[in-house]
Amino acid sequence: MLHQAYFVIADITGYTAFMTGSELEHAQDILKTLFDTLLDNIKPPLIVSNFQGDAILTYAPEGSFSRGETLLETIETIYCEFSHTLENMHRNTTCTCRACANIPKLDLKLFVHHGEYVIQDMRGKSELSGPDVIVAHRMMKNDVKEKTGLKAYTLFTEAAVNGLGLADFTCEMKSHSETYDHIGEVKMYAYCLKTLWAQEREKRRVFITPEAAYFFIEGEVDAPPALVWDYLNDPAHLQKILGVEGVSATGIVNGRQKTGSVLHCAHGTANVTDFKILDIKPFDYRTDNVTGLPMGMRCRITTWFKPTDKGTKVIWALENITGSNFISNMMARLMQSMLRREFSKDYRRVHTNLRNLIETPNG
Repeated sequence: MLHQAYFVIADITGYTAFMTGSELEHAQDILKTLFDTLLDNIKPPLIVSNFQGDAILTYAPEGSFSRGETLLETIETIYCEFSHTLENMHRNTTCTCRACANIPKLDLKLFVHHGEYVIQDMRGKSELSGPDVIVAHRMMKNDVKEKTGLKAYTLFTEAAVNGLGLADFTCEMKSHSETYDHIGEVKMYAYCLKTLWAQEREKRRVFITPEAAYFFIEGEVDAPPALVWDYLNDPAHLQKILGVEGVSATGIVNGRQKTGSVLHCAHGTANVTDFKILDIKPFDYRTDNVTGLPMGMRCRITTWFKPTDKGTKVIWALENITGSNFISNMMARLMQSMLRREFSKDYRRVHTNLRNLIETPNG
């Protein structure tokens, strides 16, 4: 039976030179740490298919996420966590062996294609098979570095970009193409991951921990963090979860939600609550400045996504509710207890709607 999926291959750059030019015992330990980091961050919607020496083949079945941005965020998270691990190992080692000295020469490339596959049984082991699976593997042989100067990148085929709805984001990528025997020309886009990591390191983090919050509400959902994140950041799903008349977004940058983007939740023609992103770390947390509350009140909320054995614990941590002027600020102080009860009731309803929508999507 034919299936549709996004194929994602994570390939450690410099693997062969590292193994042949380093002490084997230390080299193995370093690579094991890096592979463990990759596996810790290859989570649904991605599924591991198999290992191929210095690479891991994964795939995300069609329909396993609603926002193409979610798969892009998954890829970005994988690279950032890999880079963080790599830098920590190099910074903290005192060993002077060749393996430890060569750590900075390692890096990561990812390859993304969209197409068809079948499951083939190979002596009791299931393998992905089909022409599009071959294309994904052929992508690893390319001249991206020579033509673009990029050393660490994600290479998307045009089919993947179109399937994910990331056409607006290609302005941040470099056009590329490769021609392969028996396949022909494959149009692609290369996304620089080094730039992404540099930006991530410079970010000023803004979040409210449950311990520091004025109060927080939590609830568990039987789904992985990436899927819960997908639902809570998708306007169509969010409209149902919040129980509002409509949700729209502004401040979108090249098709993506970023710091400064705003979700507008309409409760009626003249009643709109705005959630402006102050900080966002996909699958971990999102901090919003919430305005448009009654009497000009406002607050900051961090939504946390904590993996559990059963799925995801979602925690909404709220700061003190304040006013936008002297009068509304006084009213907020006088009404803190009542507002806390109302917010708690609202977010418990949100959690119930979220859980029902994910666990019974057609219900």
